Amino acid sequence: MMTTRAQISKGAIWLGGNIGYNKSKMGSDTPYLQTSNLNISPAVGIVVKENLVVGIGLLYRRGKSEHNGNQLESKGNTYGVNIFVRKYIPVVNRLYIFGEAGAGYSTSKGHETWLNYYTNPATQTKSTSKGWSTGLNVTPGLSFAVTKKFHLETSLNSLLGVSYSKSETTPDKPNTGNPSKNENFTAGLFTDGKVQFNIGCRFLL
Repeated sequence: MMTTRAQISKGAIWLGGNIGYNKSKMGSDTPYLQTSNLNISPAVGIVVKENLVVGIGLLYRRGKSEHNGNQLESKGNTYGVNIFVRKYIPVVNRLYIFGEAGAGYSTSKGHETWLNYYTNPATQTKSTSKGWSTGLNVTPGLSFAVTKKFHLETSLNSLLGVSYSKSETTPDKPNTGNPSKNENFTAGLFTDGKVQFNIGCRFLL
């Protein structure tokens, strides 16, 4: 039997955010590729119906990758906004599962530095990349009500989705490389190529 504690009441203001981090390394010796990403995403919403939240979230992502075989280092920042609908389903007292569907847009800017072996002597080359992306995503998760007004949550960010992105890379100095443009469309599981595990908290006011 569910208790009143296992319900999120209509009209409540929903506040919170997620912090996510992942790091991976391909290859244990030279050459290897190592990547890391930090995601911070605050959000605010309103409970429009019992256990149903509609809201808006912001995104900040900082990424870095290193490839020591090509002496390549890449760093970048992403800023975005996401509109979402989230449905909570009570499982047992205080514990919920939830599903969230969202639509988002983001812009990014990054810098790459690598060693150009084709010049004699080898020289360091730099470039700047800019781009944007938009898409739809689905995120499942678990929520535990520590109190009626405070929840702790875990989720798998953008487990399923559709996205379209466009980017352009330009050398910082003339005659040090060729500009390039890319367009990318993805659909299905793990649209960014990896599963992002998040830990977050929610306040109900």
